[in-house]
Amino acid sequence: MTQTHNPEAAKVFAFTNCLCALFGVSDRDEATLIGTAVPIEVAGNRFLLTAAHVLDNNSLSALYVQIEGELSALLATEACKTPLPPSGSREDDKVDVACIRLDEPFRNSLARVMFVDPKLIDVNHIARTDHRYTFMGYPSSKNRFMLKKRPLRLTAWSYTSRSALTQDYGQLGISTATHICVPFDKERVLDESNQVITAPDMYGMSGGPVWFHSTDGLFKLAAIGTDHKRRSCKVLIGTGIAVFAAALAKQWPNLKDSLPPIRNAKINVECVSVP
Repeated sequence: MTQTHNPEAAKVFAFTNCLCALFGVSDRDEATLIGTAVPIEVAGNRFLLTAAHVLDNNSLSALYVQIEGELSALLATEACKTPLPPSGSREDDKVDVACIRLDEPFRNSLARVMFVDPKLIDVNHIARTDHRYTFMGYPSSKNRFMLKKRPLRLTAWSYTSRSALTQDYGQLGISTATHICVPFDKERVLDESNQVITAPDMYGMSGGPVWFHSTDGLFKLAAIGTDHKRRSCKVLIGTGIAVFAAALAKQWPNLKDSLPPIRNAKINVECVSVP
């Protein structure tokens, strides 16, 4: 079975400004793209939504973002993420949610980034097999830099497919009410010319948006990409935006009235610092 990574390229890449690349920096001044984040604004507060396993990298390196073609350390007042499961392994975290609240002086520095308005999210979306979804992000294999190389030019990648079958969700221990899951065979992807290609490695794509192609022709933010299964069940998985909204409301209760009503998500989060 072949799948297409971008059948509606012009429409999809109009949302590239809704992406924010997250970097770590090695002792040799080599910048490594470790994940993607989705900027969102709620009641005048600006956040980056990403996967918890991406934010975990903060224990190894300060996090950096691109500003005017150069890397700048991410300044955040506070953040929250799902705690590690009892196994102690993030791989067993089926939710994998992180929200970073941007520091007041820093948040306006991301001038070229479009912060998603809550009106553009489909907070209570239920995945269905007749729905189409586009996963977007910055694969690390297409974005390698040295800090002395200016400016940084990022290459985004997207993949579009219909939802996996309902029974596949059950086998993975997730729900159509809280996740979006699509078939993804890395070795058999169709490009815009209907040629079979090998997709880039998905490392770096985590934390990117998952757009729902609604019947009215609009794109709605329905999830954040959090996992790539490679073995028996080859799929991409996104955690529903409702779960992220629930995390925002739990960590910052004053935002609850500014978020759409949430029906299907409960979550535990822990507050963490982002030095």
